[in-house]
Amino acid sequence: MGMHTGIDPGLSTTAITTLDDDGKILCKYQFGSNIHDECKLVRHSKPIVKYTLYTGFLLRYLNKYKITGTVVMEDTVGNLAGKAQQLYELKGAYLISLSSFFKPEKVFMPKPNQIKKATTGDGGANKEMMVESIKKLGYNPASHHIADSIGAALMSVNGLVGDENW
Repeated sequence: MGMHTGIDPGLSTTAITTLDDDGKILCKYQFGSNIHDECKLVRHSKPIVKYTLYTGFLLRYLNKYKITGTVVMEDTVGNLAGKAQQLYELKGAYLISLSSFFKPEKVFMPKPNQIKKATTGDGGANKEMMVESIKKLGYNPASHHIADSIGAALMSVNGLVGDENW
């Protein structure tokens, strides 16, 4: 059985969903400053403190559910200033953790518009359109973050990521 993990990284919330080859949800999780008390405590700390805590959540998820297979993590768009820079740094911490401790078969990082286009048919889709499209596919996402992580994982399930596509 193959595993396809989608990650929607964020400074306030990160969502992860793992699907099997048939698109069935094996596990899903979201964490962040709006969800966990320990994340609220570091909301205004130096970014490295938040990255360390968030990376710990990611690694616990991967270890708890024995995740293998392909990882599709939404890439960041924007300049390298302010919040965009912090998001790049957070994703760098995730990638280091994945390569050091998890060693997935493959990691792909499509742009947000590629995930939206694959899921909704519209690369400019908003959060509500993503959630509605995911619901039409039979999923019940608890948030737009989970919807985005399902969309990312589905790109792998449907063969929309791969060496020939990148």
